[in-house]
Amino acid sequence: MGGAGAGVSALLSVEKLNAAYGDAQVLWDVDLTLQAGEIAALLGPNGAGKTTLLRTIAGLLRPTAGRIVWDGAPLEGLGAHRTVSRGIALVPEGRRLFAGMTVTENVRMGAYLRSQRADVHEDLDWIFDLFPQLAARRRTQAGALSGGEQQMCAIARGLMARPRLLMLDELSLGLAPVMVDRIVEMLRRVHRERGTTMLIVEQDVQMALELASRGAILEVGRIVRRAEARELMDDPRVKTAYLGL
Repeated sequence: MGGAGAGVSALLSVEKLNAAYGDAQVLWDVDLTLQAGEIAALLGPNGAGKTTLLRTIAGLLRPTAGRIVWDGAPLEGLGAHRTVSRGIALVPEGRRLFAGMTVTENVRMGAYLRSQRADVHEDLDWIFDLFPQLAARRRTQAGALSGGEQQMCAIARGLMARPRLLMLDELSLGLAPVMVDRIVEMLRRVHRERGTTMLIVEQDVQMALELASRGAILEVGRIVRRAEARELMDDPRVKTAYLGL
């Protein structure tokens, strides 16, 4: 997860990105790259701009300056619909499921841009093999699921888009540790079987760095540190600020 220009083969390159909500600027000259097939963690305190960065990459927020290059082509300003069609899926903080729809209906929403029905059915079978708890509750309304099951459903919906990049915003929020461990193992399986690139925003820094190979720290809208995950885990400043050690 290097800065701008860190590798010509980067799948995603964010270059001098600025973003704002009205007159309130949130991101300042953010540089970030992701190589195809890597898992990267984006860390930082609440209010640092992590969610804003994911929303901007996903096309939900138009940057005020800078570039987003996806697989060699400009991405910024395309909007969320076209961004998803390019192979980028966001699992948002808070899950945002359709509470009155069943698990199956919510999961299938992730495939709404896909036209090959046979492939959709194949992926649905794969999803329910990946998440057996969801398979057992496939006809249950999403609003009746536990928090962990809702998070699984939100991730499953994102995976149904067959993304090349899956972005996850606060996947452990409000979940019991045993459920977090289960979801992490499922993400490892997705990465192993499909090679999906992942960008994880997470308050559980230790979990994120154990899952990721590289990480970056965002503070007050700026990237202040990039390193291999193990190096960040051993950094005394990171231990004090984020691991409570």
